Amino acid sequence: MKLHTPQGTSTSRLRRMPIALLLMLASVVILSACNPFADDEATPPPESTPVADASIPEQPVEETPSPEAEFSEDDDGWVVVTGRERSDPPEERTDQQVFRIAGSSEAPTTIDPALVRDTSAAFLARQVFRGLVRLDDALEPVPDLAYQIEISPDGRLYRFHLHDGISFHDGTTITADHVKASLERAANPALTDGDGDSLPARNYLDDIEGARERMAGERDDIPGIVVIDERTLEISLERGVVDFLERMANPSTLIVDVDRAEIEGDWWQDPNGSGPFQLAGWDSESLITLTAHDGYVSPPLLTTVEMRVGAESVGQMQLYETGQIDYVGVPLSVLDRIQYDGSPIPGELREDSMNSTSFVMFNTTIPPFDQAELRQAIMQSFPRDQVTSIMFDGRVETAESVLPPGMWDSGQSVFPFQHDPDAARDLVDGASVDAITIYSSGGSVPVALKYFIEEELGITTEVVQLRWSDYIADMDNRQLGMFVLSWVADGPDPVSFIRALFHSESPDNYVNLSDPDVDRLLDEAAIEQDDTTRNDLLDQVHERVLENAVVMPLYHSIDYALVADHVNGLTTTPMGILGLETVWIDE
Repeated sequence: MKLHTPQGTSTSRLRRMPIALLLMLASVVILSACNPFADDEATPPPESTPVADASIPEQPVEETPSPEAEFSEDDDGWVVVTGRERSDPPEERTDQQVFRIAGSSEAPTTIDPALVRDTSAAFLARQVFRGLVRLDDALEPVPDLAYQIEISPDGRLYRFHLHDGISFHDGTTITADHVKASLERAANPALTDGDGDSLPARNYLDDIEGARERMAGERDDIPGIVVIDERTLEISLERGVVDFLERMANPSTLIVDVDRAEIEGDWWQDPNGSGPFQLAGWDSESLITLTAHDGYVSPPLLTTVEMRVGAESVGQMQLYETGQIDYVGVPLSVLDRIQYDGSPIPGELREDSMNSTSFVMFNTTIPPFDQAELRQAIMQSFPRDQVTSIMFDGRVETAESVLPPGMWDSGQSVFPFQHDPDAARDLVDGASVDAITIYSSGGSVPVALKYFIEEELGITTEVVQLRWSDYIADMDNRQLGMFVLSWVADGPDPVSFIRALFHSESPDNYVNLSDPDVDRLLDEAAIEQDDTTRNDLLDQVHERVLENAVVMPLYHSIDYALVADHVNGLTTTPMGILGLETVWIDE
């Protein structure tokens, strides 16, 4: 789903230095993996695909059992998913139940669930708002505000039963009407100035009957969402997509109080939320404060979450070492200082292989990157393996594929444009180009790219670093020709990961790829329930994407973080930290 940006950027005058020295100098500014609180790189929004044949044979919906949900099948072949029971709030919370973290130097531009684009905003949105479904610690979709979900044998009808007694932050009971209104709001093209194709919901709700017409501005409701009674609603799909429950755990499906949520404005800084924490204070220059909400399904154990932002978030390792925050993402540049025996830095070091890939991407509609020869030459001029081994000290994995290794075990086709400077120079001889620009919101990779493009290809190269908010906006508007992007998965399904980035109808297709074969294969994979057949389709689409030379995979991140010894119940996942309701502090 989400964009994640490297921290810190600099342009370079390094022209004739040895490769190893260049990369070591560039690595002084390091990408801090996928810490949800760190500065983010832009992650685009997904769009929708042409509808495949809706006449899908009836097949049982296969679900992986989760420790937080029970799966069964009734006599009529319906799958029944039952989640956790609603729990009471703690009898007493003390003032010491405060969890302190540091966020980005630039606070999110919005946490409106219908408009969330990046990992930091998504993290905050999930604390303040919740939906019918969430991902558990194993990244399996389980009921959240719903306590039970029934799925028809053909996978095209979902019936959701809400928990009794759950409420918005002002105490108003959450009903099925609220859920329907919130989902219909997420598909309202007025949120994006009439451009429904750029809504994040385009990638998640578009298979609901009537949702595309809603996003196209052709109707005011979504007829496929039907309220049965106060606590029950049904959602009908045009086709039985395999990952619909995972899609319903995406931030765009989080429930807002539509009566309080405006189309424009900063309502989300004082929202009537539906999640475990209430937004008690928003100062984009210093501090965001959350407090416990007892009307959630499982009320949090903490009283307060404090997130430093802006200038107050600078120097996060020092803030951690001096006891001012309880969690910190660890830059690779200081990892050795933490790992050696006898390190004075306290806490538990967490290491998580992330469901993310960092890329160099090319928008094929912006000259000179409309020339395939130039794109291939740039790729073959760049020693990706040396970047990961020297710049990142071997603590990330060189990416030979678009998909992270933890998401798909099939035999992905290998990146076809391996390092070959001689072949790169031959290719660029046939291209028409005098100078190029690389855009980034930070990080050291663009500096290294500039060096090798100028050194191997003789092309004058400029590195432009944009503010995070400007970077996202320019990506959304398809104004960047060559740029660096780190993409973090919204869920465990590999089809969603590729579809968001490369389907011609996706709002996250920042390279403007329009390949009918890619679209067709992705549409087929979305509804294919046989694992072998689905993996074969993914192999084909992956190979086709790489052949188009619109993306150069760089590396898959490993997230390193320190958790203070007095912090308990904090779960980290390959998607980062999802929720804080289980966290508690030793007193």
